[in-house]
Amino acid sequence: MPEVLIFPGTWKDPEWNRDFNRLPPAEKFSIQKSIEGLYEALQQCRHPLQDRNLKDWSPSEYKASPAQAKLGQWVKYRIGDREARGRVVIIFMASDDVIYLVGRTLTHDYPHLRELVSRFRVPKR
Repeated sequence: MPEVLIFPGTWKDPEWNRDFNRLPPAEKFSIQKSIEGLYEALQQCRHPLQDRNLKDWSPSEYKASPAQAKLGQWVKYRIGDREARGRVVIIFMASDDVIYLVGRTLTHDYPHLRELVSRFRVPKR
């Protein structure tokens, strides 16, 4: 099973914190529980796009730039519930058997999500 790591340079995005802190408590709870569940499911999966245990987050291929696409397989997940929906983007680097949590958005700000993805660099381990 792949190791799941956070890429802090983009995951700890100030825009995410600002948007998250504006949510009502019930929506914060829903989003937080959804992210925690996704993290746990990723830790137990064999493949982040094909594993059945991830179906609640509706995984789909994320179209990264050609330069970023060369690094691994990019996947987008839906988080939250019907009232509070956001997106999480990860990269699966099969050769290293690692998943990096790269970016997230609550506002469906896809240009900002694309900018976060463009800042991803493979960390030295």
